[in-house]
Amino acid sequence: MGILRCPVCKNVMIENEHGMVCLKNHRFDRASSGYVNLTIGSKQRKSGDEKAMIIARSEFLGKGYYRPLLEALIHRIRQIPFNIGLDLGCGEGYYTQSVAEAFPESSWTGVDLSVDALKKAGKRSQNVRYLAASIRDLPIQDESVDLTLNIFAPLFLDEITRVLRPGGFALFVLPNEDHLLELKEALYPVVRLNPAAPEVIEGFETISVDDVSFVMDLSNQDLLHLLQMTPYVHKSPKESLDRLKTLDSLHVRASFRILCVTKIVKKDA
Repeated sequence: MGILRCPVCKNVMIENEHGMVCLKNHRFDRASSGYVNLTIGSKQRKSGDEKAMIIARSEFLGKGYYRPLLEALIHRIRQIPFNIGLDLGCGEGYYTQSVAEAFPESSWTGVDLSVDALKKAGKRSQNVRYLAASIRDLPIQDESVDLTLNIFAPLFLDEITRVLRPGGFALFVLPNEDHLLELKEALYPVVRLNPAAPEVIEGFETISVDDVSFVMDLSNQDLLHLLQMTPYVHKSPKESLDRLKTLDSLHVRASFRILCVTKIVKKDA
C-alpha cells in the first residue's frame, strides 16, 4: 500500500500515470510539469510563496550559496536508516531533488502549497513525487513515512508525529541567532538576533544537533535575491531598501541548526 491519502475523504489514494484517485473515486490530475494538485475540490487554503520570492530563491540557490548547508544535511541523512522520505514545504525542490539523487534507493515526496514553485520542482525531477497540498493537513497516511524534512517551513508537529512511523526521524533546519546578521545590520539601525534555535522538540528524542555557519560574498544582484527570499523585503523601511540597492557587495553570514530527532515510541501501560 502507498503512503497517499485523499485530502477530501481521507481514504487511500492510488497513483497512476494520469494522477491520483481514491477509493471513493475522488480524482486529481497530474499537471504537465509533473506535480499533482490536491487542493482542488478541498477546503484547503490555496496560497504559498509569491512569484517574486520563488524566482529569487531559484536564482540564489542555483548559484550554490547554500551548498554547505545541503552537504551537511546529506551527511546527517547518511546516518539515518530510511526508505520513504517526505519534504515539508519543498518549494522548487532544490533540497528535495538533491537528497533524492544522493539516496537513489529511497522514495521521496515533496509537499508545498505554491503551484508556481511546484511547476519548477516538477520540471527538475522524474524521481520525486510533488504534491500541491497543505503541510498543516498532509495527504499522507498515518505512520507511513520514515523521515521528514522541514527546511525553514512552518512547524506542524502534530502532523509530523502522525505521518512518521514509530521510531521514524525528523530533520529540522532552523536559523541560528546570527543568521543573516550583516543583512539586517544594513537594513535596521537596531538589530535583533533571531530566537535561539532549539535542541529539543516536544514529543521527540534528540539524536543530533549540527550547527552550520559560513560567510557568503554577495554581489548586488545576489544580495537583492537573498533579500527577496526573506520577510525583510516587506518589513524594512523604504529608505533602507533603497540604500541596500546601492551596495556593490556585502559579506553575509549564514548560520543554521540541523536538528535530528526521532519519534518517541509510547510503551503500553
